[in-house]
Amino acid sequence: MSFDKKNFTDIYQSMVADTRHRIPALTDFEEGSVVRSLFESFAYELALLYEQLDLVYRAGFIDTAEGPHLDRVVAVLGIKRNEPDFATGVVTFERDKGLNEELIIPIGTLVTTEEDETKEPPKKAYLTIEEGRLPAGQTSVEVRIQAEERGKQMVTEAETVIVMPRPVPGIKAIVNKKPIRFLGRDRETDEELRQRAKQALLASGRASVTSIENALLGLPGVREVRVKEDFPEEGQAESGKLGIIEVYVDGLTNQNAPLLRERIDQVRAAGVYVVLKPAIAIHLEAVLQIEVDQRIRAEERLKLEEDVAQAVEGLIEGLDMGEALLFSQLTSEVLKVNGVKDIPNLQITTFREDDSEASLARGSVTLTRTNKQRAITVPANTPLRTNLGQEFLTVAEAQFQEKQDTVQVEVKATRAGRAGELVRTGEAIGWETFKTADVDISVRNDQPIRIARTAYGLPDRRIDVQILERLTPETIRVASEQKPLPVWAQIKLNDPANATAAARQKIEQAVQEFFNALKPGESFTKADLETRLKKFKSIGDFSLRLVAFPFQNEAAQDVYEVRVSFIEKPEAKIIFVYANRLELTGQLRLVLPLTAGDQEKREAVGAARQAIRDYIDSVAPEEDIDLEKVQAAAAQVEKVLRVEFTPEDCSLIDADGNPVDNRVKDRAVGVAAFEKVFLSETKFIIEA
Repeated sequence: MSFDKKNFTDIYQSMVADTRHRIPALTDFEEGSVVRSLFESFAYELALLYEQLDLVYRAGFIDTAEGPHLDRVVAVLGIKRNEPDFATGVVTFERDKGLNEELIIPIGTLVTTEEDETKEPPKKAYLTIEEGRLPAGQTSVEVRIQAEERGKQMVTEAETVIVMPRPVPGIKAIVNKKPIRFLGRDRETDEELRQRAKQALLASGRASVTSIENALLGLPGVREVRVKEDFPEEGQAESGKLGIIEVYVDGLTNQNAPLLRERIDQVRAAGVYVVLKPAIAIHLEAVLQIEVDQRIRAEERLKLEEDVAQAVEGLIEGLDMGEALLFSQLTSEVLKVNGVKDIPNLQITTFREDDSEASLARGSVTLTRTNKQRAITVPANTPLRTNLGQEFLTVAEAQFQEKQDTVQVEVKATRAGRAGELVRTGEAIGWETFKTADVDISVRNDQPIRIARTAYGLPDRRIDVQILERLTPETIRVASEQKPLPVWAQIKLNDPANATAAARQKIEQAVQEFFNALKPGESFTKADLETRLKKFKSIGDFSLRLVAFPFQNEAAQDVYEVRVSFIEKPEAKIIFVYANRLELTGQLRLVLPLTAGDQEKREAVGAARQAIRDYIDSVAPEEDIDLEKVQAAAAQVEKVLRVEFTPEDCSLIDADGNPVDNRVKDRAVGVAAFEKVFLSETKFIIEA
C-alpha cells in the first residue's frame, strides 16, 4: 500500500471537474468569483493536510524518515544516533617552587579558559581524564584533558586554558602548550544513521564482518573500522591464518580497548580469534615555505608560521583511514590563514610505524678495537647500546682482519617505530663499549639511524595510503623567511706549536668566509671545509668536527655532511680552535625513586652523562665550565629526584692522564686559550 500525495493544483482541478459534472449551473470559476474563492480555500487546506500526511507516512520508513523521526525508526533496532565526540588535548601543570614533595592531580580536575563574550561558548571547560603524578624534584607534568561538552565548539588555541577554578594544592599554574583539538567524529548525519541501521539488519545474524564493523562503529570515539581476513591462496592452506581476523580501528586507545574487545566478543563467531589493532600510522614530516604580506612584522611572522602549522596539522588529523592527502587541499587550508599569499615550495616525508620489520630503524655504525693482534668476528645479533638506553642489533656478522682496527656494520633497532630511532650522531651521542673474544670494542655512528622514509614534493600532488593506514602529523615546519642553521666548527690542531693567535684568526676568518659563500639550501661536507683550511700550511695537520642544529630539530647532528633544507642557510655559530684536549673528572650521584629498577637506573645514568656532555660541548672558547650547570644538567633528567655532587672533587687531566693543577675555583673550571674540555668517560663517575 502506498500513499499518493496531491498538491493544490490537482485538488482544485478535481473539485472543479466534479462540480461541473454534478452541478452544471455553477459555471463562474473566474478569478475573484465567490465559487472559485471557496474552492481555492478548501483546496489549500486539503493540500496542507496531504503534506502533513505525507510527512507522517515518510517518517515511518528508514529511507525517508529524517531527524527525530529517523531516531524513532532506528530505535526499533536498538540503535541510537551517535553524538559528537569530545575535543581533547594536553595541559601542563607546573609546581609551586615552594614545595618539593610528590603531587597528585586527580582524574576529573576542572580547568577552563578565561571568559570571553565574543566567543561561543564564552568560557570553555575541560576535565582531566587521567591521573597526573608530579614526583618530588620534577617541575611540571603533562596531563590529558577532555572537554565537558561534546562538539567542535570546544576547540581552543594554545595557551588559552590557564584557569583552575578549584586549585590543586602545590600547583602554581596550568597552560595548554598546544591547541585543544576536535579529532573525533561529528554528530551522525541522517544518511550515516540510515546506513548503519541497514547494516545492523544485515548483521543481525552476527558472526560476519558487517556485524563486527557495525558493533564497533556504534561506540564512542570510533571513527572507522576495517576487518582484515587472511585467506589462504588456492592450494596453499598453510599460507593463510585460518580462524584469525585482524580488526583495525581508527580511534583505538588504551582506555576504550577493553570495551571494544567486549563488544567484539558479543558478535564474533565461535572459534574465531580477533586481533584488535589501531589504524596503521603513516607519520608525516613536512617543511613548508610560505609567502606572506611584506607588511607583516617579524614578531607577527612567528605567530603566522604557528597558525599555518596548526592548520596543516588539523587538516591531516581530520583525514580518515585510507584517505589520501591532496596537495590542493593542503594549499587551500594554508591560504585560509590571513596574511598567507602562496606556498612556493614544500617537502614532505612519510614513514610507517607499526610492529612490522619495515618499522625498525636501520643504519650503520663503526666498530673500533684497540687490540689488533688477531682476527676476530662480531656475531650477528650482537646487542649495542647507547648511553641513553637505546639498543640495536648487528644485522650480520662483522669480520676484523688481522691488524684491522675499524669495521662498518649494519644495525637495526630492537624497538619498532620512532622509539628505536637515533638522530644524534658522532660525538653527540655516547655508546657503551662491549667485549668480543676478550677484546674491547667501541661504537660510533656518523649518520642517524632512522626508519626508511618516502619523500614527496609539489609535483607529486598527493600522498596515497592503503585502506588500513592513516596519515598522522609528526612535525610540521613552516618558514615565511630564511631560517639559520647553526653549525659548530671545532678544529683541533695536532701540533700545539702551531696554536698561535695569528693561526686562530686565519682559521676563524676562513671558516666565516666559507659559510658566507654558501647559498640558502646549499649542503656541504666536512671535506669541503677541510680543503679550504688546508690552504694554510702554517697550521699543519688538524682534525675537524662539525655539529649542526637543523631548524626545529632539538638533536645535535655531529655530521660529515651538513644537509640543508630549502628554507635554511648555514651559519657558523661557534668556531672553536684548540690544540690541547683536557678531560673533566669527578663523581656525581643520582637519587632516583625507590621503585626504579636496574634498567631505569642505567638509562638515567646514560641520560645524565649525555646531558653533561651536551652542556660542556656548548661552552665557547676560553669560557669557564660552570660546575653548577653540570649539576643542573644532570638534575633535568627524567625521574631524577636529586643530584649529589661536590664540585671541589672535580679536576682536569690532560690527554696523557696527568693532572692539570689549580683549575677548579669558585665552583668553576678555568679554561685557557687553545684548550677544550671534554667529559671523561672513565674518570667522571656517575652512579644511581
